[in-house]
Amino acid sequence: MRHEFVPAGRLMKPTFLPLIFLLLSVAAFACGGGDGGGEESLPFGLQTQTVTTGDHVSAMAFAPDGRLFFAEKFTGNIRIVGADGKALSDPFAHLDVADWLHLDWGLTGLALDPNFASNHFVYAFYSQPVESPKDLPIARPVLVRFTEQNNKGIDQTVVIDDFPQSRSGHQGFKTNGRIHFGSDGALYLDMGDYDWGKTGPNGTGAAQDLSLPLGKFLRVDTSGKPLPDNPYVATPGSDPRIFAIGFSRGFDFAFHPQSKQLYGTDNTDSCEELDIVRAGGNYGWPNVGEFPFGDCTFGDQVKPIGLLARPGKGPGQFQSYISATGMAFVGAAKYPQMGEGLLICGNETKLMQRLKLGGAAFDQVAADDAVVKDCNGAVAAAPDGTVYYSNDTQITRLVQTQATAAASAGGVTGASAGGAMAAPTTAGP
Repeated sequence: MRHEFVPAGRLMKPTFLPLIFLLLSVAAFACGGGDGGGEESLPFGLQTQTVTTGDHVSAMAFAPDGRLFFAEKFTGNIRIVGADGKALSDPFAHLDVADWLHLDWGLTGLALDPNFASNHFVYAFYSQPVESPKDLPIARPVLVRFTEQNNKGIDQTVVIDDFPQSRSGHQGFKTNGRIHFGSDGALYLDMGDYDWGKTGPNGTGAAQDLSLPLGKFLRVDTSGKPLPDNPYVATPGSDPRIFAIGFSRGFDFAFHPQSKQLYGTDNTDSCEELDIVRAGGNYGWPNVGEFPFGDCTFGDQVKPIGLLARPGKGPGQFQSYISATGMAFVGAAKYPQMGEGLLICGNETKLMQRLKLGGAAFDQVAADDAVVKDCNGAVAAAPDGTVYYSNDTQITRLVQTQATAAASAGGVTGASAGGAMAAPTTAGP
């Protein structure tokens, strides 16, 4: 199930080669699953275990004591699975969320404070309903904080509530994304452009307008204030919280465990990018050519390190996007056969892919493999490295078969420096 991933820089115009050959990979992967009613072959000697039910789980975060906090996107509930593996019946907290046709709005972000063990702070990012005189739903992204006390969220505190409200007539689209703490202790948020595209409230594309937080990555302290070393703090008229600009949608992102670099995705319907997001970087949107935006290297923006595409389509083709909803790094210590890599789940494909990164700056993708085919929500790693993922109805974790664990204990590591994988072991879900 291993196949090549062609870096974005090697795309040739006018024909774009698929950067992720999902068509072949997914076809081979699906054939190994039988009729879906019995045992299923998974690569890397893996099998799945159901953790708990969950309604469209959009984000997960682990406490140092092993408890799993998770957010349900459309119910607005934050729930807990105890360190004993049992889900608590009552929600940790509830937020009234705006929803429109189960699109981008809702409870999308969840993060635990780096000092959670002492302060018990839990942060949530959601679409708050705003009263509309035209009976059309309007939302405003809001960041709030709870204090955990005996598995309950108390002292709800607003951290940021000055984001613009959504556009009338553009219900459900491109508002709040995810939240994560970086190794620098800062809280990072990503925001969609509210579906402004090439227009905006100030007459230019909102994602390029430095006075607006829309279409940006933001970087703040735990009170919601900008960090003094943010790239636009000294730029007159700019939102000082901005970390990077030029994004269309707010999806998940993750920090590399070694380099600490921020990896994120963005899509323009025809090109879904995998980016290393750096301070002050401009990632292009909406200056990416003319609709349907088929040139994935258009303009002078920061180039992606690769592109994602669904089965049967290649990057540059209209509606080739996978809508990457979850990202997390996996470690070889926990999964020797799978090795180090970046896990990405797509809402459109329902696949979890493992991207193997290489190069001194971890900016090259050496391989791309499909891992499971029922992931279209969040992905997170527990303190012990175990991978958890979600779909519309449940949370699942990845574990090794007993045979694989025994082989690993005997010295089988599964991946060479060149990226070749050991033969996968058959396992049931």
